[in-house]
Amino acid sequence: GSRGDRRRLSSDKDGLGLRGVVFGRLQHASSEVIQRIFATLVEKALKEYIGKHAGEGQGQLRLAASLDTLNSSGLGLIHLVSAQGMAGVVTLLSQAGANMDLRDRQGGTALHWAARYGHEEAVAALLNAGAAPQLANAIEAGSSTPADLAVASGNAGIAAYLAEAALVQSLSALRLRDDKHDMEGGGACKGAEVRGG
Repeated sequence: GSRGDRRRLSSDKDGLGLRGVVFGRLQHASSEVIQRIFATLVEKALKEYIGKHAGEGQGQLRLAASLDTLNSSGLGLIHLVSAQGMAGVVTLLSQAGANMDLRDRQGGTALHWAARYGHEEAVAALLNAGAAPQLANAIEAGSSTPADLAVASGNAGIAAYLAEAALVQSLSALRLRDDKHDMEGGGACKGAEVRGG
């Protein structure tokens, strides 16, 4: 109980003090609770880092470049937080200018990681930040899109969401290309009239 915790804090025979009490309680916490605590700590640390390093112009460019650095395992911060399902941190990284389509050493993106591990909220945060759902990784056998990995991992709902997002992005790109073509005077009807006339 709390009386035992207070005695442990005041005597501190084991040298752990408050840290020992916290870690002792964490041993009995669910992995979901630990995950939320970890995500909160990462989010807080990232906000502090961004606050110290953000600025206008070159400062913002340096911040974005530092956020897009790969570690010795070939992973960037965006990959790590996506694999852990930290949607709030994904949003912070996006707002700080991090590349949402940064490739890891094996060609995977943050969407690949979030989809593989079934993190629906992280997938949504990445898509809202402009991540491209149709990108295939370069190393996987036959290369895989995030939707392919979601299916392989038993996350059919996420796979359907990603497939729909990829379709919407593709259709939007076609529509933009057609609009540009029309504005340049090359619409299908005009071209047919010129060729037919």
